[in-house]
Amino acid sequence: TGALYAKLIAERQARTYIPDTLILTEIGFALDFQKRGGYAEYHSPEHAAYKPSQKSKPEGFWTWDNQIMAGIAYNPNNVPAAEAPKKWEDLLDPKWRGKMVWTSVPVQGGPWGFFYLILDSMGQQAGMEYLTKLSAQKIVNYPANARTVLDQVIAGAYPIGLMLPNSQVEYSKAQGAPIRWVAPDPAMALIDTMSLIRNAPHPNAGRLYIDFVAS
Repeated sequence: TGALYAKLIAERQARTYIPDTLILTEIGFALDFQKRGGYAEYHSPEHAAYKPSQKSKPEGFWTWDNQIMAGIAYNPNNVPAAEAPKKWEDLLDPKWRGKMVWTSVPVQGGPWGFFYLILDSMGQQAGMEYLTKLSAQKIVNYPANARTVLDQVIAGAYPIGLMLPNSQVEYSKAQGAPIRWVAPDPAMALIDTMSLIRNAPHPNAGRLYIDFVAS
């Protein structure tokens, strides 16, 4: 998403308008694009079925088009189900030291989002105490996206992956991959936003596409 967003901003600075619609997997980018005046207002009739928190009101700039959850994934060939971490505090067990991995890419579904989740749910003091203890566990920072990190867990390179999306885990599990997903409480919700872009070359086609996806 970061590379896509940077490309989009560069195009717009050059007054080159290519896409009609925009789907972003990081709410931070969506809000930044809104500040830049990049969205065109569009109130799809399908948006009536969405909750107020799932759409930009009253502007009509964006709405959710997807929600997935980021949690803990493990390889059952390496981690028995009974021993798999069930909550974030379980990650502090010394036996997991050096055996956990997550993406080093600065995205919501990674360390950045995790830090926010912990500090928001535990509070500043307790959250920082937890993160300090967790740092001693030597989580491996893998320089790739979450899908690639998940593939490493499936391959057995690492027993446990953190902040991995349930949708990708369940897809791989259905294909017979040795992978399971745990939803700790709380888990991080990852939101995709969909919108019509200002100065879109085909705005009516963009509106029809938004109607279709939102339906």
